[in-house]
Amino acid sequence: SAGHVLMCLPDGTVKAFGMNDYGQCNVSEWENVVRVAATGFGSIGVCKDGTVLYAGSDYNGYNLELWMDIVDVQSVDLIGIIGLKKDGTIEISRGSLQYTMESQEIMDAEISQWTDMKAIVSRYAKVFGLKNDGTVVGIDEEGNKYQLEGWEDVECIDIYDSTYGQALIGICNDGNVKTRSLAAYVEFSTAAKELERYIEGVKVAQIYDELIVTQDGKVIFADDRDQMKERAEMVGNWSDIVAAGPSSSHYDT
Repeated sequence: SAGHVLMCLPDGTVKAFGMNDYGQCNVSEWENVVRVAATGFGSIGVCKDGTVLYAGSDYNGYNLELWMDIVDVQSVDLIGIIGLKKDGTIEISRGSLQYTMESQEIMDAEISQWTDMKAIVSRYAKVFGLKNDGTVVGIDEEGNKYQLEGWEDVECIDIYDSTYGQALIGICNDGNVKTRSLAAYVEFSTAAKELERYIEGVKVAQIYDELIVTQDGKVIFADDRDQMKERAEMVGNWSDIVAAGPSSSHYDT
């Protein structure tokens, strides 16, 4: 969320920083946590045993104590929480708050029917799921499904967030990258095109914000603005890199 930051430490404890209006930073007693996520008003932690912890607003409304075998969690808009189960199905809860739009019910009904998922990612009221067969599905809060034809053999998905906007990315087994703009209007759809400039002909291992890690361990900084020149030159000298940025399992904002 914009108001607080979560950090999951190697020993399974969690630290929280920022606004604590709803008790979302009251995580000091959490243990055995392996993944975290932040909503607009709360904090979520996934434990080693697949159970879920929650701190923040509407504590009793989410019924997360009933969730089992969870391997990942994501927030949807300000209040929604989705969980990926070990068997590839999805749990979703919006707490005790009422739906503000009929399309939200459509979105949740669609997501709850997803099966055979290996990963989920959510941002900007959009949710995407990566299936075990390497294909990708998605839907937004308006109930619109994303048609991602040609997205095959995808190994991991994420949302690329830059000064040019946002784009869904899918890194394939061969290191090639699929991109899809998430802008609502064409004039704001330059994120995917900008990213493609940097990854053309490159075998990609990971993309984290503006950092592109290649399969041979080099790093490309995907921002050629003058004020970013020094940073681009610095990371351009890195080698033997296997990952960039804090893992989503240990950090969330």
